[in-house]
Amino acid sequence: MKTLVLIATLSLITFSSVASAEQRVAYKCFLETTLGNKVIYFHWAKSKVKKRLANLVTSSVPIQGKQRAIVKHKVECIKAAKKFSNKEAFEIDAKNVD
Repeated sequence: MKTLVLIATLSLITFSSVASAEQRVAYKCFLETTLGNKVIYFHWAKSKVKKRLANLVTSSVPIQGKQRAIVKHKVECIKAAKKFSNKEAFEIDAKNVD
């Protein structure tokens, strides 16, 4: 009986943690930074996308390895699966995929 209660409890804990895990969304942004124009990829919790997008300007973002830059202007941000409408962003993104 104790084993059955333990299994039921572990199943409930596992289900609760999976149910509470929030879905993440992949975005890519074309940004003017202190180190030039860059396409940066992000993975945010779905419920925080609007807040993250609104707070990008003046934030520090990873560029390469441990190198970081400050965002001066957000030109375009879209879901990662879509294509940029900005020509420069489209070209930079195409180079990153290769």
